Amino acid sequence: ARSENPRRARRVRSPPGPGPGAGHVISAHLGQAVLLTEADGRVGQGNFIGTVVTGKKLLGNGGGDGIQIAENFFRPSGPGVTIGGTSPGAGNIISNNRVGIFILSGSGDVIQGNLIGTDMTGTQDFGNRLAGIVGTGDSHRLGGSRPAGGHGPS
Repeated sequence: ARSENPRRARRVRSPPGPGPGAGHVISAHLGQAVLLTEADGRVGQGNFIGTVVTGKKLLGNGGGDGIQIAENFFRPSGPGVTIGGTSPGAGNIISNNRVGIFILSGSGDVIQGNLIGTDMTGTQDFGNRLAGIVGTGDSHRLGGSRPAGGHGPS
């Protein structure tokens, strides 16, 4: 069940896979909406981060990032994290945060098929305050061939 109640934050241990209704609404937090540490091989798909469940209205996430990936900072080996994907419904909507996706070192993360800084139609500019994607490290895959692997406006 999805909740659009900004006062009730939920801890999400393992994000669901792609598909209509499979994701979470992760909005109205004061800090990071999703913080992945020591999360080798995790997959985040089909989520609404910074918006309501329809993806057409903003809730945002205080002063924090939409998704912050720090797993390789703490444990430098292992597979990276996948955010989004090329399957229908795999992409996340990541809007109205400090930074949409912030990657803190490491390598091998895959970021593709997300709508970053826009609504679910890709036509409304919802933005992220500083940037869409910021990263350090190497060998990350950002995007892919459009339309499935690319990203919306940032």
